[in-house]
Amino acid sequence: MFFLKEFAQLIATISTEFVNLDSVQIDESINKALRLIGEFVAIDRSYIFQFRDGNKIIDNTHEWCAQGIEPHIAGLKNLPVKSYPWITARLLKGEVVYFTELAELPARAAVERERFAAAGIKSLVNVPMTFKSHVRGFMGFETIRKERAWDEEVVLLLRLIGETFSSALARKHTEQALHESEERLKLAMEATSDGVFDWHMQTGEAYFSPSYFRMLGYHPDELPASTDTWQNLIYPEDGKYMQKIAEEYFQGKRVSHEAEYRMNTKEGGYKWVLSRGKAVEFDEKHMPLRMVGTHTDITERKNAEQKLKHTELRLRSLIEQTSDAVFCYEYNPPIPIDLPLEKQIKRLYECVLVDCNLVCAQSYGFERIEDVIGRKLVDLFGTRPGNLNKLFRDLIQGGYRIIDGEGTEKLADGSERYFLNNGYGVIENGKLLRMWGTFRDITDRKKAQNELQKTQKLESLGIMAGGIAHDFNNLLGGIFGNIELAKDKIQNNAEALYFLDKAMSAYARTKDLTTQLLTFAKGGEPVKKSIPIQKVLTESCQLALSGSSIVCKTVLKSGNECVLADEGQLNQVFSNILINSRQAMPQGGKILITAQEIKVRHKDRKNVEPGNYVEVSIKDQGIGIPQNIIARIFDPFFTTKQQGSGLGLAVSYSIIAKHNGYIDVASKQGQGSLFQILLPAGNLFECQAEEPSEDTVKRGGSVLLMEDEPVVLDVVRNILIKFGYNVESALNGEEAVELFRTALKDKKPFDIVILDLTVAGGMGGEWAVTKIRELDKNAVVIASSGYSASHIFSHFKDYGFSGVIAKPYRMKELKELINNLIVDKT
Repeated sequence: MFFLKEFAQLIATISTEFVNLDSVQIDESINKALRLIGEFVAIDRSYIFQFRDGNKIIDNTHEWCAQGIEPHIAGLKNLPVKSYPWITARLLKGEVVYFTELAELPARAAVERERFAAAGIKSLVNVPMTFKSHVRGFMGFETIRKERAWDEEVVLLLRLIGETFSSALARKHTEQALHESEERLKLAMEATSDGVFDWHMQTGEAYFSPSYFRMLGYHPDELPASTDTWQNLIYPEDGKYMQKIAEEYFQGKRVSHEAEYRMNTKEGGYKWVLSRGKAVEFDEKHMPLRMVGTHTDITERKNAEQKLKHTELRLRSLIEQTSDAVFCYEYNPPIPIDLPLEKQIKRLYECVLVDCNLVCAQSYGFERIEDVIGRKLVDLFGTRPGNLNKLFRDLIQGGYRIIDGEGTEKLADGSERYFLNNGYGVIENGKLLRMWGTFRDITDRKKAQNELQKTQKLESLGIMAGGIAHDFNNLLGGIFGNIELAKDKIQNNAEALYFLDKAMSAYARTKDLTTQLLTFAKGGEPVKKSIPIQKVLTESCQLALSGSSIVCKTVLKSGNECVLADEGQLNQVFSNILINSRQAMPQGGKILITAQEIKVRHKDRKNVEPGNYVEVSIKDQGIGIPQNIIARIFDPFFTTKQQGSGLGLAVSYSIIAKHNGYIDVASKQGQGSLFQILLPAGNLFECQAEEPSEDTVKRGGSVLLMEDEPVVLDVVRNILIKFGYNVESALNGEEAVELFRTALKDKKPFDIVILDLTVAGGMGGEWAVTKIRELDKNAVVIASSGYSASHIFSHFKDYGFSGVIAKPYRMKELKELINNLIVDKT
């Protein structure tokens, strides 16, 4: 894509040079253009052939050869068209001929294949050169040293420049004919194709040559010979301009003129004429009495110029429509490319922007192209010398070409952006004249890559954390379950109870750590419901800031913001952030929390799906975060504290990501930190609904407990027995299903079934519940696991479970869950 844009710009530059080019410079400019195109597309020979004698003869009129390639132009003059019958027949029809290898030529092109093979030609493209729908010749590009494929886009651009060359050669031929006509004017006035006039300015009498009238489609005797005839024939829009010139003659301010204007033809159209006139007789006051001159038909030239301008406009439109920034910098004076590397780098900063598209201007922070043209590179980028050294070094070492070179730049407004750079140096006579190129702002892409890397880190850690937390939670369940049972047995031993309570005090902290580890695991998926954000923020502030001198103020824009979230996980996010803020303000201070509803209409750099969200901002007055570490604060285990796991903010990041939200931080040292969080909005009606009653019914019954960890099995069995339940146990799903089937057969069904989801070497709870539901669709089944698998814990009812409980859990949690489920069943 970059090659095509760059080639299109080169073609546009070449075409522009031909607009006002003097005819004597056309051949030289064509040869130069053939060289530039040949070098750019890396071919060995480029040339132009022109047809003559009724398209029977072709002449090689222009040629460029790469270094080491032998020129052929001298031997390719006055060639019969039948020397290349197949190719010339197609070219005269306006078709492009090209091949990558000789074998692609058809059998009927045997003459051409033999000639090309003898000349060593491996690949070739010939483009017809048309002017006014007439093929006047063709332009060719060929390789000798290696084969080359020709893209359709490249061929299209070659067609455009072929039209430019054809127009220029036609104009050259026209102007040469005009010059020769002027030289022979006095000898062949009546025979010339130019119109000749002789005007007696005082009397109004005039003479017009026969060719003057024939040029406009009239018979010489059809119109009277007077100035009125000229005034009637001139195009109305051009009449005022020529009337002003005539007045300057009468006022003695002018003795000659050369002007272009349109004249009406008999057929109803108009022709462009070049009017040249000169006063040849004067009165005693040196006022003109008589003027003679010629009218030359320049319609073809004007049409060619107009077509050339249209070609340039098409190319400019192509550049303007690209999403990349396109630029051209010039070096004055040019940079010798044989200078030492470091000196060249230093000189590369000394450039001025001479052309660009609107995307480029806007990338520099301006609204119009004219606002940036003429500015120096360092003014546009706000770049200190040295910041671009690596990019410039790669550019020079790549032969003044660079493709997809990444760099970080600081713009004039102080913002730092990532750019993908492509550049091409225009070198003539060993000196760098200008740099064409493109760049693309990839800042958002780089941020997205960083976000992806961060997410991948969390996923990798989650694989390990999930397994560890599962086993650890099983052990914790056994340890703390036994401690709670022991406390019931020694109510009269105060000293023993004291030490057991001390052991239990570690429960919350230990469970919190495993909960954080599980957040990284597959199973750390949130169990979402609509909750009022005010409730979570209030609880988090009280928990995280208790005992400190920090004032926490919460402002809700609408007063009832509601989010769809896991309340426990969300509390963990806010607590982690507030604890960091507390540690950043050891002397106290203020924390301002704001929440407001917003609507995301399309994906932006936050990369959240369109929809309704609640935006929460937490602003503290702490010491701030150094810029060199701010990009790492959400990385697992990264911490600057002497105490701490480094999981807090990483957990927060993971939780928000699993809520399909967004979290980011902005901070400057000494100015505090601002955390911004986006969470999907919840259902306001559900948020305002009353909490269900906590009343429970205590009752006995029978419980089927499936658990493969002996320690946990023993503890939970004893807890359930303590609650008054009869307990049957199983080590895997197969045993549990069989016990359930037997109980139904004996008409003694279990009131509650508790299934461990993960069983080593046997059927787990996910499959066992399916079998149990087949036996009794009304069974009350609880899923239990030290690893809260996302596809079950987040949507447990979809998998046949009545409720879930995550290990480790307290006796109170298990009791309340069982009693509530029995109440629901009743």
